[in-house]
Amino acid sequence: TEPFVELAQWKILGVQGAAQRHAIARTGKDISELEIDVVVQRRYWYYIWKVFLPLIAMVAIAYSAFWIKTTDYYTQISITLTAILTEIAFLFAISTSLPKVPYLTFIDAFFLVSFGFSCACIVELVAVHQGHEWNQPEYAARVRTISRILYPIIYVAVLVVIALVFFATAANRQP
Repeated sequence: TEPFVELAQWKILGVQGAAQRHAIARTGKDISELEIDVVVQRRYWYYIWKVFLPLIAMVAIAYSAFWIKTTDYYTQISITLTAILTEIAFLFAISTSLPKVPYLTFIDAFFLVSFGFSCACIVELVAVHQGHEWNQPEYAARVRTISRILYPIIYVAVLVVIALVFFATAANRQP
């Protein structure tokens, strides 16, 4: 029987091994070499349930501030800042389960985009607040209306573009 091997984030599809002997030209001696090929597949549902969906929910919470009365600035800022701080805490909490690599991964890009959009909420809130401070409620209302429509559309579009770029380059790297 085969020994039981389980990796939480990987499914082992196959293992092959080959032993070879190589002669060393300078010494005339042989050395042994063992080559092991392990074919694995990432279990991506873990990341969907534990990373992507919670992060999307946090961005949606920041976006929910756009549906609070425009004159209730304190509540809007409180919601958005709480969402941003939660995203930061979430990143620290899951960083131990993410691979430590020197390049930008899809999850890193997803976090950056999500964090950027949550921070963009603050900019929108300030613009709407300033509209009220400058006695231009029609400006504030127009900014709010545009933001309610464009924010989720642009967020999803940017995530789709990032996914296409990352997965297209990953497909080109495979042998």
